[in-house]
Amino acid sequence: MIRLPTRLWAPSPSLLAKRNFSATAKLAADHPAVNEINGPVDVDTFRRIATAGPERPIVLRSRAVADFRSSDQDATPAPSQGSHDTQFIRFDAPLAFLCAALEFNRQQSSPAGRLSQLYIAQALLSDLPHELQGDVPTPLLLTAPPTQDLPYSADVYGSSVWIGLESTYTPFHRDPNPNLFCQLYGSKVIRLMPPRSGERFFRKVMTGLGEFRGSAAIRGEEMMQGAERQAWLDAVWGSDPPAGMLEVVLHPRDVLFFHKGWWHSVKSMGESGDLNASVNWWFRWRKHNH
Repeated sequence: MIRLPTRLWAPSPSLLAKRNFSATAKLAADHPAVNEINGPVDVDTFRRIATAGPERPIVLRSRAVADFRSSDQDATPAPSQGSHDTQFIRFDAPLAFLCAALEFNRQQSSPAGRLSQLYIAQALLSDLPHELQGDVPTPLLLTAPPTQDLPYSADVYGSSVWIGLESTYTPFHRDPNPNLFCQLYGSKVIRLMPPRSGERFFRKVMTGLGEFRGSAAIRGEEMMQGAERQAWLDAVWGSDPPAGMLEVVLHPRDVLFFHKGWWHSVKSMGESGDLNASVNWWFRWRKHNH
């Protein structure tokens, strides 16, 4: 993880361009449909769908969140798989390191010479300079107060930016609370499973590795390298994903909401070395008694 120093943030002007929402979702035949919102949505509508059963992911396909800025860059429609011998290394560096890598990539005549798989993963939004925090405000969908008709509010307890040089990848895992995820630059594909079937799938893959002794809720660096990394790439992103797995493709300004406990894995799309950026908020629903 790279901690973002406030004095060294230097975003590209293209990162601050605007784009409308668009999204696609591909479902397994036996999986319940995703809730897709195709037009403008108000807070009550979103919260009513998000808090009502059955629990399904929501894809927002309109200008439905606060007016923060994002890119209009599109990407090629296929995620790269990465090499089988990828080594995971965690280190601290100033954001200028990533900016220098981006500049290096811009000067390369061939994609083969680009730097890739450099990822600022789960960096706190509060580490951004104050001026840039204003570019990614918490969406009104989460900050609006409860109403008489729908007495729910969202207690936001965490938010992160995810910025890297493609290809970027997050292995199969689950979050302890709901997640609102917005794509800022480039495109990402997310594969998801509901809590129970995802748990069964997780234990099946780990049992196949013959070394599962930990908790499904607590995952560490072991899932980012070696045999476990490759097992998850094959199981989730191979040619034969499990029945009931859901796939959602997000382009800039697309938003995905999913409930606590949903298992998911995330990959960038596009050419090696390209910039990709996302932001998300974790929160808990609070029901108010009027």
